[in-house]
Amino acid sequence: MSHASSSKICKYDVFLSFRGEDTRRKFVSHLYNSLELRGIRTFKDDERLERGKSISDELLKAIQESKFAIVIFSKSYASSRWCLEELAHIIKCKKELEQIVIPVFYDVSPSDVRHQNPLFADSFSQHKDDMEKVQRWRGAFVEAGKISGYHLLNFKDEAECVKKLVDDIFPKSLQIISPFPESLVGMKSQVDKVTSLLDMESNDVRSIGIWGMGGIGKTEIANVLHQRYRHQFEADCFLGDVGKLHQKKGLTWLQQVVICKLLGEKLTLTSEHEGMNILKNMLRWKKVLFTIDDVNHQEQLEFLVGEPEWFGRGSRIILTARDKHLLISHVGDNVYEVQLLSEDEALELFSRHAFREKSPKEDFLELSRQVVKYAGGLPLALKVLGSSFYRRDKKHWRHIIDRLKRIPDKDILGKLRLSFDGLDKDEKELFLDIAFLDIAYCGGFNFHFCVESVLRDPSRGFLIDYLVEKSLLSINISNIFVMHNMIRKMGENVIREEYANSRIWLPEEVYDLFKGKLITEMVESLCIREDYYFEDDFDNYSNIFKRMQSLRILIVGDGAFSTNCTITYLPSSLRFIKWWGYPSISLPESFEASQLVVLCLFRSRLVELWPISKVTLSYKY
Repeated sequence: MSHASSSKICKYDVFLSFRGEDTRRKFVSHLYNSLELRGIRTFKDDERLERGKSISDELLKAIQESKFAIVIFSKSYASSRWCLEELAHIIKCKKELEQIVIPVFYDVSPSDVRHQNPLFADSFSQHKDDMEKVQRWRGAFVEAGKISGYHLLNFKDEAECVKKLVDDIFPKSLQIISPFPESLVGMKSQVDKVTSLLDMESNDVRSIGIWGMGGIGKTEIANVLHQRYRHQFEADCFLGDVGKLHQKKGLTWLQQVVICKLLGEKLTLTSEHEGMNILKNMLRWKKVLFTIDDVNHQEQLEFLVGEPEWFGRGSRIILTARDKHLLISHVGDNVYEVQLLSEDEALELFSRHAFREKSPKEDFLELSRQVVKYAGGLPLALKVLGSSFYRRDKKHWRHIIDRLKRIPDKDILGKLRLSFDGLDKDEKELFLDIAFLDIAYCGGFNFHFCVESVLRDPSRGFLIDYLVEKSLLSINISNIFVMHNMIRKMGENVIREEYANSRIWLPEEVYDLFKGKLITEMVESLCIREDYYFEDDFDNYSNIFKRMQSLRILIVGDGAFSTNCTITYLPSSLRFIKWWGYPSISLPESFEASQLVVLCLFRSRLVELWPISKVTLSYKY
């Protein structure tokens, strides 16, 4: 394969060309499912136009944007103008773009296709109205018939043919690797070093570790490698944020995800040991690529990846963690320490965020070098700092740099704090609300839902773009809001140092609050965790709530209040209420919901919203 083909970036791995009435419910459906289970992006047109209508530009574009074209020749393939136009365009892409064409001779022979034997001759005779096109189509048939393909008669059944075809595509697809992402400044050489640890030529089972501090680029390196080599394996799974997911969902939930990804089975497990037995018994014959990001506990290794004997020959396991010893305990010396960026690499990464260009503007070069020096080569710090300088004038730059000089070199949280300082009042309040939600929910789907809910306030929704621009919040490939743990930690510090009593989540602070030791009027957000328990008498606590006239977010864990409690008062300033096991049969009569956006009362005793009739509410959930 030429360099032009191997460097081509395609939207799809495979384009399927077939005559629907012959093969859609049989061979094509089995082939498509097998390709998708292997993670091969496949275009299958399920909304074909009727025979005689023109092929769409979108379909022609899909052919051009595919690495492979699989053509399933069946008896009535040539009776469809649609199929004939597809084939002609596929042969054109083969010649001009060096697309790989794979013919499958379903219920016809290669000779039938190459010579257009009577079966196809009769089909072509139906298209006499446009002989110029017929000649082009016949030429495409001749070319396709010359290509070595898969003749169904050479296999015992369709399943064997499908398996052989899909297995053969993997090594061919490996030759097509996307260029290294330019956005990952300074990471290419590090990716190459980790690749050498993987030793992809070896047929043994190999586990490697990627180690480094938060924000240094471990996940990015692991993701590049996973995407580059995933098609070489029978199945693959990238499990991100394992530490958070373990804490929030538990090990059995993680095992269920892995079993679904690697084995294609949706199971409900009753214990970690059951999941472990399924993984080690069913994976040992399968060649898999398994990446686990942000490992932080030995149990995760014990129950998710176990021993090399769990996996089929040629399998690769990639682990990332901030704990080097944890990695060494599982992979031995196969651990790569991610390095901080060099001065030149750091300058480029900073420039991409501060100027949206590869290098700084000439008159900002010296100022940029000063900032890069303070960032210490940490990619996350460079991104955040760069975003905070974006579109600032020199006077503002110097002011921020003067502040940098008063921050210790290793105090990354202090450097990240500069991005927060660059926000206006409304942006700061929104950031702190989101940081509070991340603290309360430890990330994950609940955090994403809560952030979306907070942003539904029209007066705040547009501010999210500023937080994303400044790298204080991001949106992952699954379109889920995520906040880096270092950013969240910075938010915690800001709350404690400058916004004391405004957002409360620690059990000792909750205790002090309801004992009247804190200034209740300042509380804006309150999280009472499930491991905190109130006594049955709620009257005194209601008096505390009456003084919280600034409270906007209230999260209460299951069992925090006795089921004998009656909630007699809630502040009407509340915009967001999420209360597991709400103990009363209704909301307090005095509670006005004009500000309420979200009301979630899971497993509550609620019978009616209010004991009396109320006007229509404005809440959305």
